[in-house]
Amino acid sequence: VPAEKILSGVAHERLQVLQDLNDLGAGFKVASMDLEIRGAGNLLGSEQSGQIASVGLELYTQMVDRAVKKLLQTESGLAPEDIQVRLDHIEQSIPESYIHSSSHRLSLYKALGTLPTKEELWEFRNGVEDRFGILPESVLNIFRNAEVRLWGQLHGVEKIEHEKNRLRIQVKDASRLNHEKLVGWLCEQETPLSYIPENTLDYKNVPPEMNAILKSLKILEQVFTV
Repeated sequence: VPAEKILSGVAHERLQVLQDLNDLGAGFKVASMDLEIRGAGNLLGSEQSGQIASVGLELYTQMVDRAVKKLLQTESGLAPEDIQVRLDHIEQSIPESYIHSSSHRLSLYKALGTLPTKEELWEFRNGVEDRFGILPESVLNIFRNAEVRLWGQLHGVEKIEHEKNRLRIQVKDASRLNHEKLVGWLCEQETPLSYIPENTLDYKNVPPEMNAILKSLKILEQVFTV
């Protein structure tokens, strides 16, 4: 990273992990090191081998998975990985021409799932761009997808889908909706918004483009309590 680039200590540590790890186990190491960066301690390190032996690998893996989710959860009770995002017709991939190493590509995918805020996400993006060059659109879309997940986590949304120019948002808890504003919007003539039972919002006229989807999510914030 060029000296003139200013990154937070956490962002710099994450980028350093991505730079240092290039073996087949890199994805696992990125996840475990990120937990240490967050202050969770050596949750996944060799010192835990005795715990694995005492409870069995499968149960221990489940326990670790629950611990990781708890660290990533916000007030909504959702971790980013709990949120289902399905966006049709939007290319999201890391081409070999951009990052040659398959382990580096895997590490990048893994690291993106551990970033807790939009600010850290785009700070990390700047670090990746400094090392590998300007992000291709398909890679940029992966970062935007992570931003969609963070939006869902913030607003208590468990599923976000886009197909046929429609954006559907399933809310886990109806109390996260501002019902007064929602009803007011639904009563407007020619409103693009409709409500489907089981706490689902349907927002139409959204082109299959990440910027359009993010812009629509920003507009929809007005019907949430956050």
